[in-house]
Amino acid sequence: MTEKVEEQLSMFKEWFRKQPHFPKKIDDILIVRFLHSCYYDVENAKKTANKFFEMRATCPDLFANRDPTGPDIQNAIQFSKMAQYPITGNKFLWIWQIDDPGLQRYNATHEAKLSALATDCWLLIEQNLEESDIVLVDAKHMSFRILMKLNLSLSKAQVKYYEEAMPFRMNQIHFVNCPPILSRIFSIYKTFVKPEVTERICFHLPNSETLFEYINKDDLPKDLGGNRESMEYFTKLAIERIMNKR
Repeated sequence: MTEKVEEQLSMFKEWFRKQPHFPKKIDDILIVRFLHSCYYDVENAKKTANKFFEMRATCPDLFANRDPTGPDIQNAIQFSKMAQYPITGNKFLWIWQIDDPGLQRYNATHEAKLSALATDCWLLIEQNLEESDIVLVDAKHMSFRILMKLNLSLSKAQVKYYEEAMPFRMNQIHFVNCPPILSRIFSIYKTFVKPEVTERICFHLPNSETLFEYINKDDLPKDLGGNRESMEYFTKLAIERIMNKR
């Protein structure tokens, strides 16, 4: 860590500890992560931290009633698969998959709560500071039915949280196994996603190998054409982390 970075970190920690609306007990790694996610720009880190705690107080659909043994999260667990792990190049990979072919069980609010809960667990556990984060969404089970189940106000809040409040470096977003309906879904989301974020999004058709141009096969689960453990395996690990932090 350079002298300049140490100075910025010291300034940011001093400011952080003085904020009356921030929690008094918080791990240093989370404070550091705010600064790291903003490439050590102190003013941007302050904005991110403020938005992080502000949204927790104002977005109950994302952050309230998240007991992992409660009905909302338990339902989401039934139709969701997820993976969170470091990959080569000092990067971190986030994978999300709706595992509900007919979308009979799918609930957008429950899914959003589980997603936020899973990222919170990562913030509490992960100690490394990766250079970039890659988000990968498996869209194979998305259909017209999902349009009837979308909650746009919640979707806007969720996008805002990951764009402005989540302390990570979201440099790539990939949608794989894309069905035709995804273009219509994306046209809705595009109205409230920042242009600089949409520029980072890549779409990959079913049975294509274009994803491997961005992510090595050795870094992907075998379900997605890679050589690592299955999504079932990674989901089990993620749920165990959530339950352990209950």
